[in-house]
Amino acid sequence: MYDLLLKGGHVIDPANAVDEAADVAIADSRVVALGPGLDPGMSKRTIDVSGHYVVPGLIDMHVHAFGYKASLPPDVHALSNGATTVVDAGGAGWRSYDAFWEQVISRSRVRVLAFLNIVDAGMVDEVEQYVPAMSPGPCAETIRRHHGVLVGVKVAHFMGTSWEAVDRAVAAGAESDTPVMVDFRP
Repeated sequence: MYDLLLKGGHVIDPANAVDEAADVAIADSRVVALGPGLDPGMSKRTIDVSGHYVVPGLIDMHVHAFGYKASLPPDVHALSNGATTVVDAGGAGWRSYDAFWEQVISRSRVRVLAFLNIVDAGMVDEVEQYVPAMSPGPCAETIRRHHGVLVGVKVAHFMGTSWEAVDRAVAAGAESDTPVMVDFRP
């Protein structure tokens, strides 16, 4: 018996090379059957999704869930847009990561990953211009300690004329063996 049957949708699942019209049966929060013509009599609930795409949970690769004044709680916008995972783009730095964990990550229904800001306090106004607050060592150490949640280093909004902010972010990325996201205008 299925808990839910999504009937008549166009299923796209790149991981399993699926791109076709099919029904999707779910039981115990898992896909248990996929194919055309699944029996609605075998399901507690059936939803006609004809004319719609059915996809695995999407990843929103650039959100602001912490630190930034226009941050949005992940659960507010993610699920309704098909995202089951969001990646915060530098809201927290190594000094503010614990608050980010407590206030956002641990409370979210969606999975929250993050690029850790090279700036120790994170994405908070003018401090992003202060190169001495960009510490590769503590940034990399925090990423290593929280590997699996922290996926890289972020440098953003730096308006100086040197590349020192990027150099420090790249150093933290090399030390933590993670990618660097750069988001600013030279």
